[in-house]
Order: sequence, then structure tokens, then C-alpha cells
Amino acid sequence: MPKDRRKPSYKIGYKYLLNHIEELEERLDQKDDLIERLKFLYIETEEERGVDERTATREIYQTIYFDKWKNYIDGKFLTQEENEDWFDDNHDSYVCRSPYDENYLSMAQYETGIFDRLVNGQLVKAKDTIKFN
Repeated sequence: MPKDRRKPSYKIGYKYLLNHIEELEERLDQKDDLIERLKFLYIETEEERGVDERTATREIYQTIYFDKWKNYIDGKFLTQEENEDWFDDNHDSYVCRSPYDENYLSMAQYETGIFDRLVNGQLVKAKDTIKFN
């Protein structure tokens, strides 16, 4: 008996994909709301124990966002030196971006064949992919 071979319905897959994206966006919104509520609760409890708002806010942002906490906190809670460090870090990453930056450079090396790569499931050596005219 022949098997029933149907073409896959891409419309159904597309609908599932859109629903999944909506669910993920909703979860991210819920996560952001939860983080905001926790920040305010922590700051209020620290103020009750005698810690000022500035110190409590800095602590919670450092705990949640680790190394990138300066990108999320309001500038009024940063010292002048931290504000200048934040500007230097972000200036380098936003204004001075070029094709020779670390991420772009490694991608370019793979695309041009400087590194070994997989082609059709087989490892192709870099020297085999480079053609000279």
C-alpha cells in the first residue's frame, strides 16, 4: 500500500512560528516586569534597614545585570568616573565599529575560507577553498 505523501503546509508552520514569537515576547515582558518589581521591593527593604536609595539601587543593578549594569541604571546613580567609563565603553562599541572588529573579523575569516569549514557535511581544508587567479 503506497504511503500518503503530502506536501508540507508552510502556512501552518508560519502560524505556529508567529504564535511562538508572541509567547516569547510576552514572557520577556513578564520578565522585565518582574525585574522592575524586585528592584523596587529590594530598594524599599534596604531603605527600611538604613541603606540609602542610591546604594540599594546600585547593588540591585549590579546583581541583576553583572558587568553591563552601567548600561541599565539611571545616570544619577553613577559617579562621575563610572559615567565616563560607561561613555568610553559604549563609544567604542557604537561609533568605532568596523569590519575589522573581533566579531566581524572572525566571520569574515570563515566566509573567505581562511579557516576550515564544513561543506555538505565534510570538513574542507582552508587551502582547498582559496582560489588564486
